[in-house]
Amino acid sequence: MCVIFFSYTSNYFINHSYNPIGDKIGACPAGDWRNPIVIDMYNDITERVCKKFNIPFIDTRDIMGPLYDRASDFCHYRDISSVYESLYIVDKVFE
Repeated sequence: MCVIFFSYTSNYFINHSYNPIGDKIGACPAGDWRNPIVIDMYNDITERVCKKFNIPFIDTRDIMGPLYDRASDFCHYRDISSVYESLYIVDKVFE
């Protein structure tokens, strides 16, 4: 008996989140490129490429944008905001 399992895999792109302007990002010259303006440009390019190649782009900027400096370590969200972002991503994947 031969059993063959077919699986379907999808690829998704998720936007890059902002990083708070700290010592590296706010330095002159900047020691880190991840300021909100550059990240917006990066996300816009990624979104256009996804549209061109018909790849789903999950955009959480409306959720995380206003909260980008909320994390206690300024990088990792360990509160309700990460829960909402995760739920949104799961909803988009299983849409």
